[in-house]
Amino acid sequence: RTEENDDCDKGFFCMTKTSGSTGQGFCLEFCVPNDPSSCEYGGTCQPFNDGVLPLCEEECDPLLQDCPNDMVCCAAFDIFICAYYGGEDDGGNDGDDCYTVQSCHKGLVCVNPDAYGADCAGEACCTFFCDTNDGGAGNPACTNGAHECVPWFEDGAAPPRYQTVGACMVPQ
Repeated sequence: RTEENDDCDKGFFCMTKTSGSTGQGFCLEFCVPNDPSSCEYGGTCQPFNDGVLPLCEEECDPLLQDCPNDMVCCAAFDIFICAYYGGEDDGGNDGDDCYTVQSCHKGLVCVNPDAYGADCAGEACCTFFCDTNDGGAGNPACTNGAHECVPWFEDGAAPPRYQTVGACMVPQ
């Protein structure tokens, strides 16, 4: 972790809890998209900011929440990555407003209000990840009665390790 000023080594980017903020952060390696060998210290190259900021990130399983330390498994592009929680101290729970991929607590994901339903008063809300193999409306992760475990990816589009990942949302 670094402090307010970026003291990461050359070839690394200081990532704070939320994009554009100051304060403590951590160093992420710059990489070359589509070149797996460019992440020398591990992770997968992710092209943030439309490819302008390619950084090495650790992939994770949102159903297992298998990130190290106090990191959360977040949805990013077509994969899931480990990130430090960047939400409010009193937020990040089911139904709370969210504004970045890492503004929900462990086991939850930030979705748009149409996906969350009428109970979402913000521009986006946190909801639980769920396993589509555990049933629809009876999924134990889906505590909101209006939610079902909706697959995260469209039919046939899920990478093999994410085929049963869903989120508790209003079925469309």
